[in-house]
Amino acid sequence: MPVHQSVPNFEHTSAVAPADDAPGLSSAHNCTDASIRTHTGGTLTRSRVGESRGRPGGGGLRGEVVEFSRASRRRMLDQLNQLNRNKLPMPLFLTLTYPDEFPNSPRIAKEHLRAFKERFRRKWGKVPAFWRMELMDRKSGDNVGLVAPHFHLLIFLDLEPSEMYEWTSRSWYEVVGSGDDRHLLAGTRVDKISSWRGMMSYAAKYMAKPEALAPGQESPGRFWGKWNADLLPVDVVEDRISVEDSYKIRRHMARYAGIPLKKYANSPTFKAYVPSDVVRRLLEYYGYYRP
Repeated sequence: MPVHQSVPNFEHTSAVAPADDAPGLSSAHNCTDASIRTHTGGTLTRSRVGESRGRPGGGGLRGEVVEFSRASRRRMLDQLNQLNRNKLPMPLFLTLTYPDEFPNSPRIAKEHLRAFKERFRRKWGKVPAFWRMELMDRKSGDNVGLVAPHFHLLIFLDLEPSEMYEWTSRSWYEVVGSGDDRHLLAGTRVDKISSWRGMMSYAAKYMAKPEALAPGQESPGRFWGKWNADLLPVDVVEDRISVEDSYKIRRHMARYAGIPLKKYANSPTFKAYVPSDVVRRLLEYYGYYRP
């Protein structure tokens, strides 16, 4: 099939990842010097030509965190895109803000988040989630212009917002010692996300904005993290394929994801957010399947 053609709109079929010596592969595919790694039920796909040698000299201590960098943003979005969505409910999106009185130290704010997490566990059980701290200038109240923390959370729990809103408002109000009735009524928000595309939109808009600390501003430590990461399902499948087919499949994935291939022209690696079932159909089209 010429490289410039698009792959037909295949009907979905199940596929089994072939071993290096899997029977049923055509002789054209016996040279397996490349790989495709997919995440079942997710959208993170990586391809590589040749073997991975790891990072030279890795390790070492990390310095003080002074920004939510683009690299950290990519790591968070990658971890969201590798989740097996077939094993998770649609998440709730929570926003937790402070009243006019808020802690000057973001580390104290993170202690409030930990206390909220413990209350959450006692009420709703052990639930996986992603959280993000954001530091923004206050737009209203007595402290307009001062930098205040707030939190965004994606919580994978099968509930309607109405079932959680009152509890969330009361619990956060008590955790931060608010005492402000306006904060009790408007200090939190609970939204139900209706689609996985919507989840990634929320994540990109509210949770993944790059952010740098102002000079002299106290570091909060990590800007994002996870609750109960062991409950987040990640199922990795790696297929060994030929170099030629790797580049063909890479072109299809780039078109699907709207990524310019030029930036990857001399790179042995390639990453795109493409649904795993789309990649499986591409692999099947190029003969990587067991009859």
